[in-house]
Amino acid sequence: MTNKKRGFVSTLVPSKKFARTLLGLALAIALMVVFLGLHSINIGRKAAEQNARMHTQNLAESINQNISSAFREIDHALLSVKDEIEADLAVKKLNLPHLKRVITFHEKKLASIDAIRVTDADGRMILSSTSDEPNAKISDRLFFSSLRDNPGAGVFITKPFVGKFSQKWLIISARRYDFPDGRFAGVIAVPFFLEHFQKILSKFDVGASGILTLRDDEGGVVTRHPSVVKGITLPVGDKTLSHGFIASVRSGVTRKTYSALTPFDHTWRMLTLQRIEGTAFYIVASLAEEDYLAQWKKDRAITLTLVLAFLVAGGIISRLLWLSWQRREHNALTLRENAERLQSILQTSMDGFYSVDMQGHLLEVNETYCKMSGYREQELCGLSISDLEVVESASEIAACMRGIMEKGQDRFETRHRRKDGSIFDVEVSVRYWPTEGGRIISFLRDITLRKQAEEKISQSLKEKEILLREIHHRVKNNMAVVSSLISLQASQIEDGTFKTLFQETQQRVRSMALIHEKLYQTKDFSNIDFEDYVRTLIFEIINVHRVDIRNITMEICIEDIKLDLQSAMPCGLIINELLSNVFKYAFPDNRKGVLKINFTKIDNSHTLSIKDNGVGLPEGHNLQDGKTLGLQLVNALVGQLQGKFQLKHDQGVEAILTFKIANA
Repeated sequence: MTNKKRGFVSTLVPSKKFARTLLGLALAIALMVVFLGLHSINIGRKAAEQNARMHTQNLAESINQNISSAFREIDHALLSVKDEIEADLAVKKLNLPHLKRVITFHEKKLASIDAIRVTDADGRMILSSTSDEPNAKISDRLFFSSLRDNPGAGVFITKPFVGKFSQKWLIISARRYDFPDGRFAGVIAVPFFLEHFQKILSKFDVGASGILTLRDDEGGVVTRHPSVVKGITLPVGDKTLSHGFIASVRSGVTRKTYSALTPFDHTWRMLTLQRIEGTAFYIVASLAEEDYLAQWKKDRAITLTLVLAFLVAGGIISRLLWLSWQRREHNALTLRENAERLQSILQTSMDGFYSVDMQGHLLEVNETYCKMSGYREQELCGLSISDLEVVESASEIAACMRGIMEKGQDRFETRHRRKDGSIFDVEVSVRYWPTEGGRIISFLRDITLRKQAEEKISQSLKEKEILLREIHHRVKNNMAVVSSLISLQASQIEDGTFKTLFQETQQRVRSMALIHEKLYQTKDFSNIDFEDYVRTLIFEIINVHRVDIRNITMEICIEDIKLDLQSAMPCGLIINELLSNVFKYAFPDNRKGVLKINFTKIDNSHTLSIKDNGVGLPEGHNLQDGKTLGLQLVNALVGQLQGKFQLKHDQGVEAILTFKIANA
């Protein structure tokens, strides 16, 4: 008893080897946590730096778009004025009032400019919207001489300088204009203030210590925002530069992001240098390291605190690991039992089973599928689905497996080939199993006998359909014979009243025969296309009564309504009676008129309306008295439909039939 108890206790106490393993595992976890913490801190810094890079790049690109757009607007004004002047020179006369209006128009559009000035070939001012000296000369300016000496020159943009008239820092954008023979005629110049660029830069947020600086191609400051950083102001033209800027401009790059120590305030910054499109200016967007790493420093402190807390809790974790090991051993035993139970269920299942990998190779099969296919288990495990599948090709099987993986499960029917080459039908239920690289679990049921039974039923239905079609055809033919007999009998009768009765009876038979003809022609014996039937019936009645349809305007509005034989037959006879009355009484002596036929359906309620604007009922003729054969027949048919019938007398006669058909 003692030995048994000691043995039992020993199963609960870990061995020394396991204890050392557990201690080593705890130490490894602790080291891993420290490593992950430091790695997380490093990743966090890189992420912060990457965000700063992206932010400065976005800032530089946005500012580039704003400033280049301003330059394009100014150049557009220059080109517009240039075109007007050269058009005037082509006719050898400047239209100064018109040019003045053009200049004024562009100045109103461009709020940032000082003025638009036009000089002659000697640099003398000939046109300006300001009160500048009219004879002032600018021939000594670099932009004037450059444009004058270069016939193919485009727009010339100066570096910043203090304007002679405005006494403000500005930049001049200028173009030359020529005589028709190509000789230099003068310059159009647009001075615009640096204040405008300052306003553009001030729209963007660069944090507490960030800077946006616009520089020329020699590094000189054009403007910056904010203008004062840490109490330091850089004047226009200042060339206090980082080595990165100088190297980038000299190498000809148009955009570069780098980290550097700015010399004027000795601050490490993330900078993006980008050349302003179409100009010789550069925008430098910078974020101070103290700004973009501020959150990272907070996160670093939190991470270090968490790592320290984890190390302090190492002993608790070791204990938890030990308990987890015990629980894992128990779970492993349970899993083994469940696997054995599952294997027993699969092997005794009446349905076939196999599992395949994502390449279609069979991994497991049960005895039932072996019996279905005639293969041994070892033979099946060496095959792929394409070796068994009859219906689909290998590419189609691969596409089907991808679909199963996306949907998670599916059910379909297919055909498999046995080992002896015979074919059998199977119904397959599949489910995607994402473990072990992905598997597809399939249960298969042999449905060969069911498919054969379905085929017999389908063949029987086709034979019955052929028989039913033949019945309708023969009924139609028999009714045609009856109609012909009635017609022959009517031809032997001289009394007009009796002859009319025979003709009406013949038309009723024709209306019923037409139902069977439509059923014979349709693919669905349970429904008749009633619109086609009514239109055919109308022309049958017109032929019987010899109606001149040129005098009658027919408005037929019939919805897409399908009726079964039980409803179509009485409804067709009612239409026959009502239309016969219309053609007999409504339009005597070839009177012109309108006949409206409407057949509508709302849910399972059907409404038939036949309305004419003819002479109305003849004197003494009252359909409501129920004595006429036509009305008796209509009332009987309405009762058969379990509907309602009413007549309205308003500018002619309107007959309305309402009835319901269940599940219509």
